[in-house]
Amino acid sequence: DNTDDADNTDDADNTDDADGSNDADDTDDADNTDDAENTDADNSNEDDDNNDEDDESSDIHGGEVMLSLWGGDSMGVVLASSDTSSNDSSAFICNDGVGRNEVRAVCKYLGFSTGIRIDPYSLGGKYDLTEYYDFGATDLSCPSDAEGPSDCSWTDYMTTEVPCVDGEQLAVSCADEAFTINITDFRVKVKKNGKAKFQLDAGATRYGMDMDMNNEGFVAGVVQRWSNGSYAYVLESFYEGDLKFKKGTWKGKTVVDIPSDEQCFWSYVFEESFYYVNSPNMLALNVDEDCSYGFTVEDLWADLYSDEEDDDTRQRFFAHGP
Repeated sequence: DNTDDADNTDDADNTDDADGSNDADDTDDADNTDDAENTDADNSNEDDDNNDEDDESSDIHGGEVMLSLWGGDSMGVVLASSDTSSNDSSAFICNDGVGRNEVRAVCKYLGFSTGIRIDPYSLGGKYDLTEYYDFGATDLSCPSDAEGPSDCSWTDYMTTEVPCVDGEQLAVSCADEAFTINITDFRVKVKKNGKAKFQLDAGATRYGMDMDMNNEGFVAGVVQRWSNGSYAYVLESFYEGDLKFKKGTWKGKTVVDIPSDEQCFWSYVFEESFYYVNSPNMLALNVDEDCSYGFTVEDLWADLYSDEEDDDTRQRFFAHGP
């Protein structure tokens, strides 16, 4: 009898061991299932995070960002849109933090080489811009080699902590050249008695915007070039003031005592910074087409900017006047 009890005890122990083993297996299976579910959840969250990052850098209202100018082809208020066929997706960009890199990126995207930020209300009109579009982005940031919005980052305006107000809409003036200056026409009329009239039409632009030659520090003059290469001032606007800017053109008159076979007049216009910078990009030249010995504007540029002509000599010629 005692032996049977011992056997039964052994059987019970074995049964408990087996049950315990099964319990452990069930526990492991449950743990594995939980791990798998947690892993899937983590992956799902990572995907969501990645999608959020992509959305923040690639759109303002849910799509690839496209830019246009509201007000003109090369000058206007910048509109960002994810759908050019619908005004509903268009929005202004706040100019907070916008500098040279950002403006250049916008202008390059629009097909120009350079540009400058301007006052959105300098384009005319006294209407409230906020009546037309809301702000869609702020804190635009672009690297120096950016070609458009896809190379830049920004903050969606719906998440900004700093408000933008009317007048802070990003507006630009774009151009292929930062500065241009030229004399479009130079007319000379000399009578037999030596009385002479001179007129030169000139213009200058800065980042695509016309400059006011009467009020923005421009200097003009007329010079006689003799066939031996020497020069003599005839008229100028800075020192003597006998060449004046009137109704969009430079005009002056004087009496000249120059033989007709030596008469060869040329004109110049430059922004007064040329006195100090002496860059040919700030200077415009033109030669009277009736120069008696066939001297041309190409000859004049070579004359003034030849290897033999040093900067100091050229600087003294333009800076010291007659």
